[in-house]
Amino acid sequence: MRGISLIVQSATRFSVVTNGLFLAIWSVTPSLLIAAELPVAVELLSGTVTNAELVQLNETIAKLKQPEGVIEVPLSQVLTLKQATASKPPRTVEAEKALTDAALRDGSRLKLSSLSLQESRLLGKHPVWGEMEFGRNEVTSLRLAATDTKVDAAWKELSSRDLTRDLVVLRKGDVLDHLEGTVIGIGEKTIQFLLDGDEVPVKRERVFGIVLAKGEVQSPSLIRCDLDNNETILVDQVSLADGKWILSRQGQNYEADLEYGPISIDYSSGKLLYLSEQEPRSAKYTPFFGYTWEYRKDRSFEGRPLAVGQRTYRRGLAIHSKSEMTWQLGGEFRRFQTVMGYDPEISTASTALVRILGDGKELLKVDLVRGNPPHSVDLDITDISQLTIVVDFGTDEVDIGDRIHFGNAKVVK
Repeated sequence: MRGISLIVQSATRFSVVTNGLFLAIWSVTPSLLIAAELPVAVELLSGTVTNAELVQLNETIAKLKQPEGVIEVPLSQVLTLKQATASKPPRTVEAEKALTDAALRDGSRLKLSSLSLQESRLLGKHPVWGEMEFGRNEVTSLRLAATDTKVDAAWKELSSRDLTRDLVVLRKGDVLDHLEGTVIGIGEKTIQFLLDGDEVPVKRERVFGIVLAKGEVQSPSLIRCDLDNNETILVDQVSLADGKWILSRQGQNYEADLEYGPISIDYSSGKLLYLSEQEPRSAKYTPFFGYTWEYRKDRSFEGRPLAVGQRTYRRGLAIHSKSEMTWQLGGEFRRFQTVMGYDPEISTASTALVRILGDGKELLKVDLVRGNPPHSVDLDITDISQLTIVVDFGTDEVDIGDRIHFGNAKVVK
């Protein structure tokens, strides 16, 4: 394994350190390995990506098989774990139409084959994960009927409202109408609705969707699991053992076979903050010419995916000279990491000066030249309250073409 130094060796186990990460390696025969091995790509807090086979997963470690043996990676050091191969084929269009689209307040989105509301609990059945149960206050909306482009925008607007009373949404041609009151029950054929003090049964087949009033919810689960068919569920724990996945959420356990597991598991919540997720405390622009280029989040100035060199990034910043951006961190983070370079679409010769400051003290100063390789940044920002990025004119002393991209610009705890 590249970058690993040996510390202790025994007959069957080795302890190693790689990129500052403590791991354990076992030398084992294939017959001792659990049969359920899944090709995955594991992204660590350090920014490195490891390709391996996932053997086992629990609340503290991911056990990975590599040519050198089996390693244990602490989940405290893991950002994401993604399947390297596709899961089971997605459901057919007809099968999708028969499902209820359930949106939860924490960002979870699931498609259920059956649904009922009993007192304060929403009960549903997932085609893969089986019986599911949620508190009423966890649920934002339920779309019971198939949608299309004619009503998509209207449903999105209704389902995003911050409500004090529930909505029962009806479709009339290409228009969505709604009743406002309280949903007291959802049955197989009827929705019980309290309208102006009177209990009114509404035929379920007439209802396009339901939007529930906002209520108090428990602390959100932090592990995001992306499933096939554009579904997402946030959970408290993910386990894999003996070919079975288990998702644990709010005291409920959901189980599925290996081939139906999450295509991506995101452990990053609470471990890091992408600068594009937080508005800067201040932004100062001093253009050379009259036009002001305000910074962009997660996209280039042309609105395209953010690229540095040959790689594109889902998160990051696009900053033009001359700009000075400051973020309030409160001393909660240890490292600032990014990969920076010119927007690859810039074709004119150009230079820029990038400075990184912590509480006013210069941490890094780099001259960037268009066409040069990207520059990786990993800075110690322990106890720093304010982080500042300055993109200034370079040796050409003008701002022509000075579009600097900061891929995955993040601070890590």
